[in-house]
Amino acid sequence: MKHAYWVVTCILLVSCNGPEPSQTVILDRRWNHDFASTWCKMPTHQCPPEKAESEISGFEKNFAKAFAKDSGCERIRLLGVREPAPKDAMFAEYWSLTIDFIPGRTQQHWGMIYGTDWKRSANGEGRPESVARSVCAFIEHTGGSAH
Repeated sequence: MKHAYWVVTCILLVSCNGPEPSQTVILDRRWNHDFASTWCKMPTHQCPPEKAESEISGFEKNFAKAFAKDSGCERIRLLGVREPAPKDAMFAEYWSLTIDFIPGRTQQHWGMIYGTDWKRSANGEGRPESVARSVCAFIEHTGGSAH
């Protein structure tokens, strides 16, 4: 009887921890922040760099929250939100997600590619919540389309 208790407990512990990640998405913060900063430095746009930094950080934070809440993302691991992705992650199979962030806009253009395979890519435009939903739907083959 004691043995059955431990077997059931182990099964419950494994299943309660949620599904094993099937894919990894790396949020390319360097690209995102550089894009926003460069956009602000252009003579035709001129905006304060601190505004760009604040807005892209807010967008990334809201994206990460939406990603964590979206049930369509539960089997996907997100890296690079708070700090750069681990170096070993760059050698694994992963999706790289970039945001072409333009300060002041509510919807932002995003793009992602699988490793270096340009045939496996997608892009779109949206708010943090719709970007998370679209990214996960495309990866999990539950919606979205390649562009």
